[in-house]
Amino acid sequence: MMHTDKDILVKGIKYLGYTVVLMFSSPILIYQAFKNQQHDLYIPVLVVGFIVGLGALFMAFWAIKTIMDSLFGKKRIGNNNIISLIVQRAICIRVNGFFCII
Repeated sequence: MMHTDKDILVKGIKYLGYTVVLMFSSPILIYQAFKNQQHDLYIPVLVVGFIVGLGALFMAFWAIKTIMDSLFGKKRIGNNNIISLIVQRAICIRVNGFFCII
């Protein structure tokens, strides 16, 4: 039975906290940009709002991945497995095109 890695779990929870901050700040920035459309900084604030929103999505996935790694352990792939995976993907190019050499 695997035990939870508490250091990685704490890191994942920190990432989740950063995600919450980004999730609240992105709509605020976008709202402020649309509220001040006549201002010169309308476009830069809107772009920053969308970038912060994309950052929130990235951080959410990263936080969940980190928490899952702490709970279930990180999947380790050796060099031989990576090479065989690359070769398998390179050889089996067209499954729908009816040729797949394995």
